[in-house]
Amino acid sequence: MDSEGPISRRRRGRGRYERLRRRLLTVIFLLLGISAVLPIAAHFFAADIYRFYMIQSLDSANEDRRNRAFSYFLQHAQNDPGLVEAAVRNLRHADEAQFKRLQQLLERAGFWNRRHVPEEPWRRWLDHLAESDEPRQRLFAAIRYAELPGEADDEALQDIGWRLIADPEPAVRFEMLLTAARMSRAAAQPLQWEAMVGEATGDPDPYLARDAIILFALIDSAETGRSLSWRDAPWPVAKATLFATATTRPDQPRPIIEALADPQSPPMLRAAAAWAAGLTGHEDARDALVEIIHAARQPAADPEAAEENGSGEASSGDEEDEGAEQDGAAANEGRPSPDAGELHLLWAAVRYVPVNLDDADDPAAEALTDLLLRLVEDDLSKPANLWPALAAIYRLAPRLHEKARADPDGDWAKLLSEPLPRLAMWEGLAPGGSEVE
Repeated sequence: MDSEGPISRRRRGRGRYERLRRRLLTVIFLLLGISAVLPIAAHFFAADIYRFYMIQSLDSANEDRRNRAFSYFLQHAQNDPGLVEAAVRNLRHADEAQFKRLQQLLERAGFWNRRHVPEEPWRRWLDHLAESDEPRQRLFAAIRYAELPGEADDEALQDIGWRLIADPEPAVRFEMLLTAARMSRAAAQPLQWEAMVGEATGDPDPYLARDAIILFALIDSAETGRSLSWRDAPWPVAKATLFATATTRPDQPRPIIEALADPQSPPMLRAAAAWAAGLTGHEDARDALVEIIHAARQPAADPEAAEENGSGEASSGDEEDEGAEQDGAAANEGRPSPDAGELHLLWAAVRYVPVNLDDADDPAAEALTDLLLRLVEDDLSKPANLWPALAAIYRLAPRLHEKARADPDGDWAKLLSEPLPRLAMWEGLAPGGSEVE
């Protein structure tokens, strides 16, 4: 028999009801609080939520969703570096179509550059350009490969370089030539890049071949022993070949001397050979330049007089005295005026011949002094005499300055008091030109 009465049962039932009511009220008030807070939270965090959604949509397969994300990116990327970083991260796992879309998006926004794009996606993009049928894109790839020095030893990149160095477009070949020269400095094993530069020395475009020869000499390649000939080469190639010879083999100046002494060579080529001869600093090259200086503006030989001297007929003492009294101008009357090419060759020889002014018997200094005396004696007002003379004064400036100071009333002092000779000496004395009074 149940000992609990009706009142106890009612009290126990009322307690269960109160507990249920309290729990229900708690849930109701909690829901009311959440409903009140949600609009406020949404107001403050909606932008971040939408931004996250747009980042996830950058590589979405849904075109409308992707277009909205691209529009959002273009509007906010300039002030939101995180957006740019997210797009760049997506490049790493994007397929070909996604990669192209993201690359174009970053380019439109102004972020497709080496500052924002790491090496791997940058290289992937350049490889696509190098395979293009459009010459402009291949040209761009040839230029931009130079921005990847860290991949200079990559064989795949070297294979692309070989393809571009043989491109049908000269502009592409030229840019790949420059890139190959830069990569040869960055690579631990530069032979492939140096070989590309060497290959370009035979390019059908003479100006491109010229630049390749110069670069080939400057990169100090292990292949610089290859044969480079100036003979029968176009003028730009011949000049570059002489420079390369002087730079890579200064102790073997024979090809330069041959070009300098060859009467069949154009004067401009011989002038380039004079420049190259001066670069070598070799004694034989110096002597060849001295010979050109000595031969310049010498009195013309009289064939009849030469025959008489050869037959043993001696001229009278009076005739010898008369010949000795002839001045330089009279002696040069029978010699035709030099053309522009000869003048340029003489100027180059004077300008580039190695001179040692500390040696009193230096043959180059003696040749320059002798030339200067003959030009002054002939007539320095003639342009054909003035420019070689100014070049000689420039080269002899310290020695002439000393002579003028030692004899203020002498011929050297009078010559150097003229404006142009004085300026040439001042330039030759620089940075000690302030000593000229």
